[in-house]
Amino acid sequence: MAIMTCPRCGGCGAIWNSQEGTACAGYSSTCPSCGGKGYVTDDQCYGTSSILDSDTKYTFWPNPIITREPERIGRVLSIISEVWHRFPDWRLSQLLISIAPFLDFYTEDTVLEERLNKFCEDTAVLDKK
Repeated sequence: MAIMTCPRCGGCGAIWNSQEGTACAGYSSTCPSCGGKGYVTDDQCYGTSSILDSDTKYTFWPNPIITREPERIGRVLSIISEVWHRFPDWRLSQLLISIAPFLDFYTEDTVLEERLNKFCEDTAVLDKK
């Protein structure tokens, strides 16, 4: 099952209904495809779509079926743990932003891993002084 942005409303949960004969007039209404949630599920086995419950908001990019190297998770978290133990007074977000201020939604884990390793090498000099 894949979770995706509603193709009808583009994820906003509402659609615009133009009034005939006017250039600008109209009204918005709840998207009938997603029920106002902005997300739908696509059950590829049966080819049906269903609405997510109101408390659930998921975005999978680019595709939940295609997984990256699962082993990277342990490696990256191990490095983060090592660095965080060197600077225990830092908050996690402070740590990540200080090490890699370029982080955004699309930053690949390999890029973050390289930057964390470089930071470990640079701060190892501090441990020896």
